[in-house]
Amino acid sequence: MSSSENYTARTYDSPRTLLSPGIGPFKLVPSVIGMGGLGLAVIVMMKAGFVYGLALAGVLVLGSVPMLIHRRGRTLYAVWSNALRFARSERRGATRAQTGITGVAAADGRHLTGLLAQLECWSVPSDGWGRPFALVQIPRARQWAVMFEVVPEGGALVDPETKDLKVAAWGQLLALAGRVGGVRQVSVVIESVRDTGALLRAHVAGLIHPAAAPFARDVLLAAGRELSQGVASTLGYVTITFSEAGLGIALKQSLADRARSAAEEIGRRLPELSVQLGLSGAATAIPMSAHAVTRRVKEAFTPDSRLAHAELDIAGDPPQIRWADCGPTAARDGHSDYRHDGAVSVTFEALKVRGGAHSDQVLDRLTRPIREAPLKRVMLMYRPVPESEGGDILDQDVKAAVNRVQRRAGLAHAQDTSALKAARQAAADEADGAGVIDVSLMVTITSPTGDPDEIAKASTAVLRAGRSSRFTLDRIYGGQAAGFAINLGLGRVPADLSLVPELLRDHT
Repeated sequence: MSSSENYTARTYDSPRTLLSPGIGPFKLVPSVIGMGGLGLAVIVMMKAGFVYGLALAGVLVLGSVPMLIHRRGRTLYAVWSNALRFARSERRGATRAQTGITGVAAADGRHLTGLLAQLECWSVPSDGWGRPFALVQIPRARQWAVMFEVVPEGGALVDPETKDLKVAAWGQLLALAGRVGGVRQVSVVIESVRDTGALLRAHVAGLIHPAAAPFARDVLLAAGRELSQGVASTLGYVTITFSEAGLGIALKQSLADRARSAAEEIGRRLPELSVQLGLSGAATAIPMSAHAVTRRVKEAFTPDSRLAHAELDIAGDPPQIRWADCGPTAARDGHSDYRHDGAVSVTFEALKVRGGAHSDQVLDRLTRPIREAPLKRVMLMYRPVPESEGGDILDQDVKAAVNRVQRRAGLAHAQDTSALKAARQAAADEADGAGVIDVSLMVTITSPTGDPDEIAKASTAVLRAGRSSRFTLDRIYGGQAAGFAINLGLGRVPADLSLVPELLRDHT
C-alpha cells in the first residue's frame, strides 16, 4: 500500500481579522471617543447646567453614529470623505488623462499617470546568476521592486504530500520575509487572458514556410482557426518590494548611488529567491527584464497591442518599449470603472474572508480562467510584519478576544469563543517561529471592447467565484484608477498610500 493511500488531506485556517479592544461591540477608537465625550458632557453639566450638558451629549452621539455604521467595510465617515475627494478631483479634471502629442503636457511619449506617474524603471545587466533584471523605483516611498515571471508546475501529476511540502515552502518564504531586512511586500499576480483566435492564428501563420505545399498550408491555417476557440493562457508574476532603509541604503546618498546599492544588494538575493520560488511550486522563476516589464504594462493599458506584439515576436523582432511609452494614450477614472485606450476595467477588493478550514485549492475557481471574463488579473498581497512587532500584535489580539468572551455573564457567543481559540493558536504559532502576514486580495477584469454587457457578466462571474473561494468581493467606488494601478503588481504598497494612520484604520 502506497503512502498516498494512507494520506489525510491537510487543511489550513483562513486569514482572520485582528480584534480591536473596546467596550462591548465597539472598537478601540469609538470606545475612547465615547468615554471622552461622556466625561466632557459631565463636566459641562457641572459647569454650565444640565441642559447644556445634555445638548452636548446629544451632539456627540449624533456625531459618533457614522463611525459605528460600516458600509463596504468602511465607516460612513470614510465613505463620505472618499466620495467628496472623488467629486473634487472630477471638478478639477484630475480624473482624465491624455498623453502623447495630443496631451496637455508638453512632453513626448505616453507616460504613466496617477499612482504610477512617479515610478521609474531601471535596467540592471546582471544578478548573481548573470541574468538581466529590472528594478522599479518608487521614489516617494524610497522603495525598489523586482518582478519574477513564474510558470507553475503541472498539478495533475503531483502527489498530495508534495503539495503540502510546496505550501510549507511558500509559508517559509513569507515568514523569512519578515525576518530578512528590507522586504516590505510580496505580491502574487495570476493573469488569465482569453484568446479570440487572433494570437494563435498569427503564431501559426508565422510558422508556415513560404515553400510549403498548399495542402499543408491549408491544414495549418484550418487548425489555427478551429483550435483557437475558447483558448485562455494563464500567466504568473511575483513582485517583491524592498525598502531602502531595510537594505541599509543611506538617506543622504545620491540617486545614482542609491540605485547602484539597491541593484547590488537585490541582485545578490535574486538567485536564492528563485530557488525558494521553485521549492514553492514554480517550475521556473525568472526575473523580468526592463523590456518585459514595459511590455506587460503596455498590454495592460492597451489590450489591443497584444496581437501586434505577438506578430513582432513571430517575426523575430520582439517589441522594445520605453518606460515613457508604456502608459495609455487616453484614460478616464470613473466612479465605478476605469476606461483606458478603448478598454474598460473594473477592480474589486476583498472586504473579508469567511473563517474555517480550507484546502490548498481554495482559490482555484477565482484564479483559473473564467469564460465570461476576457482578461482577469488576481493579485494577492502579503505584507510581512517585522519579527519585533508580530508577537506584540498577536498578544493584543488574544487580550481583545479574552475581553470579548468575558464581556457578558453566562454562556459566551460561539463566535467569540472561536475567535479566542484562533487568536491563541496564532500566538502559539508565532512563538514557534511562524511569521505574521497581512494579507489582502484584489481582482481586475478588463473588456478590450468596453462592452457593458460583457463587463456585467464578467463582474457577476468574478463575484460568484470569489464567494466560492471564501472571499467577499466588492467593487471599488471612487478609486478605480488607483485599484487598476496597484493590481498591475509593480510593487506599490497600498498601506503606504493611506493618509490615515494604521492605528486608526485598524481600530475604527
